[in-house]
Amino acid sequence: MNRFENIWSNIYFNIVKNNNKLYQLILINIVVFVLFGFIEVFFNLFKIPDEIYTKFERYFSLSAHPSEIIRKPWTIVSYMFMHGGFLHIIINMLLFYWFGKIFQEYLRDRKLVATYLMGGISGGLIYILAYQTFPALTNMHSYMVGASAGVIAIIVATATLLPNNSMNLMFLGPVKLKYIAIVFVLLDVISLRDMENIGGHFAHLGGAFYGYIYIKLLQGGTDIGGWLSGILDMFRAAFKPKPKFKVHKGGQYHKNPNAKQASSKEKSAPKTDFNQLEIDSILDKIAKSGYDSLSEREKDVLFNASKK
Repeated sequence: MNRFENIWSNIYFNIVKNNNKLYQLILINIVVFVLFGFIEVFFNLFKIPDEIYTKFERYFSLSAHPSEIIRKPWTIVSYMFMHGGFLHIIINMLLFYWFGKIFQEYLRDRKLVATYLMGGISGGLIYILAYQTFPALTNMHSYMVGASAGVIAIIVATATLLPNNSMNLMFLGPVKLKYIAIVFVLLDVISLRDMENIGGHFAHLGGAFYGYIYIKLLQGGTDIGGWLSGILDMFRAAFKPKPKFKVHKGGQYHKNPNAKQASSKEKSAPKTDFNQLEIDSILDKIAKSGYDSLSEREKDVLFNASKK
């Protein structure tokens, strides 16, 4: 029981207190999956025709036809938070968690969110392009859901940034990230012969391509996902609670005393023994030249900072 409570306490801390974007994105995917599951159960219990539920679901799914994208532009984002079944979401979220933790450690939350979203968008665009390009697909009407393109973008980006880092795999032991990413990409290329999910595999390859290009350009000093991070920052700032003021006689405004207490607590908090600017500089160096480019001192600083 204590172990179960500790797990939930850790999840709650990361989502609510620590504002961990990886946990929050996983939660959004789970909530959307459960919500659509309840809606489907509701439709079944009241014997609402299946075609009505299908029409409702397709209102948020990504169509392969550009005319539908023009009418429903939100689907280029909404589709990547939906899943076709329990196994579908479990596999995606586990992969997202494992590789997202590594990505997050070196490139932080802002780049994680931008890469997930841009990988999903890139995968969606490649999916649409494939159905407009290849004769075998042009007459097919297809819809797509799933976080796979965004997740593959994170996997390939992580492997491109840290190719020689290893991950322990069951029955195989430590395997370098670059080999794991290569296997994922090759499996999708081979699976293009599967006509039932050919659009999904094209989307995976689109996400993988974005993840690779993103890191290569980032190492050259260009952050192609920076514009999206900026937009997301603007939204966060717009909805961030503002300091509360109290009005007293004479028209004077005073801050909420609770805000003062919080401020004094922050000031009295013990200072860390490392410089945040130095940490940011080290992370930038990893992004440009890889982890192996760090000196022993820089590795020690990063290790000690990660324990704070």
